[in-house]
Amino acid sequence: MNEVVKYHNNMNLVNFNHFTEVEFNIFFAVCQQMRDKNLSEIELSFEKIKELIDYKSTSKERFIADLKKTYKKLLVSTMPIEDEREYIEFVLFTRYRVDKIKETISIRTNKEFEYVLNAVISNFTRFELEQFVSLSKTNSKTIYRMLKQFRMTGFWTIDYQEFLDLMGIENWGKANINKEFKRIVKDLEPFFNNLVVEKVKKGGKQTGAILKLNWKFD
Repeated sequence: MNEVVKYHNNMNLVNFNHFTEVEFNIFFAVCQQMRDKNLSEIELSFEKIKELIDYKSTSKERFIADLKKTYKKLLVSTMPIEDEREYIEFVLFTRYRVDKIKETISIRTNKEFEYVLNAVISNFTRFELEQFVSLSKTNSKTIYRMLKQFRMTGFWTIDYQEFLDLMGIENWGKANINKEFKRIVKDLEPFFNNLVVEKVKKGGKQTGAILKLNWKFD
């Protein structure tokens, strides 16, 4: 499998920190299959999705349950778009149908969402679905996507509070936050050669971090 996910960077504004690893994988597998097809609706077999995300369980009921949970979370996951004139927020998908007999799912996108997946030639994030799926934790998957967004600059600077919000770990306590950050970096090292993290401090207090890559992506 060497499927490539590609989408407009605006999708990185969506907060996915309430998703599990499997739900995250299902969502981006669907996005990969819809990429550049100008489809408002797509039908995929259970078998295809399982193949894309290396789904291990053989239980049909469990897989259907994972599909249902994914869509329920997508219903409350909105994409915010804001400029100096206006603020817009919309859901990504408008219908999700699971056919238990045919073992297929059909997904209909919100029309405003179509530009995110179709014919994206600038301001995009691109990564290999296989690498993304291999990461075992949601937080690692999130940081992986953000680093891929900044593939051309070779570094990504993030405010400390923004990092906590993005990860959903604000109430974890300092020791657990530091442990989580180190774990994420270790998870990502196989895909980012010599990934370096520099803490940004002001007055002795950490205010952010810079994640540096040792090359720029194509």
